[in-house]
Amino acid sequence: MRTDAAFETLFRAYGARLDFDALPTPARERYRQQVEFYRHLDPTIYVGVLTARSFNALASRGPGGDYIAMHMGAITQLTLFAYQAFADPRFCPSVGNPMVESCETDVLVQLRELDPYGVVSMRYLPNDSIRKNAAERIAECACLILFLHEAAHIRGCHLDLVAADLGIEDYREFSGSLLLRSIELEADSVAIANSLTIWRSLVDQSGLHEIEGLDAVRAWMFAAELFFVVMSFNHQQVRRGQLASHPSMVTRFLNFRVFRGQRGHDNTDLVQALERSEDSLLLWVDRHKLPIPLMRFFDEPFDDTCTQELTELKQHVETLLPRLEEYQQVRSERGEEPR
Repeated sequence: MRTDAAFETLFRAYGARLDFDALPTPARERYRQQVEFYRHLDPTIYVGVLTARSFNALASRGPGGDYIAMHMGAITQLTLFAYQAFADPRFCPSVGNPMVESCETDVLVQLRELDPYGVVSMRYLPNDSIRKNAAERIAECACLILFLHEAAHIRGCHLDLVAADLGIEDYREFSGSLLLRSIELEADSVAIANSLTIWRSLVDQSGLHEIEGLDAVRAWMFAAELFFVVMSFNHQQVRRGQLASHPSMVTRFLNFRVFRGQRGHDNTDLVQALERSEDSLLLWVDRHKLPIPLMRFFDEPFDDTCTQELTELKQHVETLLPRLEEYQQVRSERGEEPR
């Protein structure tokens, strides 16, 4: 039986479980609704939030089944960066009234110094209510991508493969493995595809997710860029150089940029959104000179090592698919008991 106590024991080394009841009313409801939505997407996975300030999320086996721990720091940072982008009148001027916005120099200084939490005591919210809502919805979508990345490790049976080959039960950073780098990229690919499908559905079915002046696909594109930008920001902060357990950030971003949707679907709007380079969140990053390694994506000439890494990892994923499919069949046959 999956419980809060089991969750706390499983992830104790990474931080305490966030007690939603101890949060102020708006934050309390936002976190509760977010976690309930994740559990609705996959009732076989227990989802909780840790108080850890770092940008991370974890997938693991535990008592009674599978668990995902979202770090509060990831949710906080994605929201802070989204607020800052929409507080810039030059970013996405089609949304709301950008004329009432202004960039706060002190906030940008904190970000350049790799201190996102120093922003909390400053004025960091967009002034325009429509732009504030846009930032919150896009941050919500970016959090969804993070959750779906971890869910892909579970549903794709990456945990089974890692346990069999490396003898570890949770998906964590572990140096020197082509296996881990390959399934990390595969989890990105699954999260990218599934998040677009889910976000389109949410916008169609719920007025809460609509953004005035921004269609669903462009909002999703900004969310995906936000996800990679903030993750890259944290690589710069605490992960000097690239971990051997992960593809380079530029390779992971390239994998997103070459995404063209699922076969059999009309994804003209997706292709158009990805090709509108003037809309990229990375232009906002570059404008304010934020120290994010992902900006190497625009280096000329383009770094061929990333293209080579992407090709190598995708080819290795193909060799892993027969084993993963066997694990998935076993998982399907034994079933999972929803919480």
